[in-house]
Amino acid sequence: MVPAVILVVCGNATPNPSSVGSEKVLERENAAGGIFSVTRHPLMWGIALWALAHLLANGDLASMIFFVAILVLVFAGLASQEAKKRAKMGEAWDRFAAATSFVPFVAIVQGRRKLDWKGIGWWRMGLSAVVYAALVLLHPWVIGVSPIPG
Repeated sequence: MVPAVILVVCGNATPNPSSVGSEKVLERENAAGGIFSVTRHPLMWGIALWALAHLLANGDLASMIFFVAILVLVFAGLASQEAKKRAKMGEAWDRFAAATSFVPFVAIVQGRRKLDWKGIGWWRMGLSAVVYAALVLLHPWVIGVSPIPG
């Protein structure tokens, strides 16, 4: 869950060219920096990791249906978003896509990007730690079960 929370927090706390009405973000010098050095869809990958972690932790049918549905929605949404952004933004999106990766860390492994810790910012990582701690502490009261085994 830690990587999921980091992706969700950083994806929400960084100007995102994938967001509605945020096309001008692509005009920035380092539009593919920060969390986008990891993936161009941090929020959606964070949600996918959240759903996958919960799918693995919960074996009942209702949970399986719910979390698989979330995964299908995330990946169908990603495919749709990629096509729409490419059609709407054209060359600007193509440059952004070439400098980032759809799947987390692929551009880094391929040598197209370096992990941009400075762009991610320590405050976003700190906020991610606070959000994660809050989720763990509040989980028993909000969801009814502790996420910590034992």
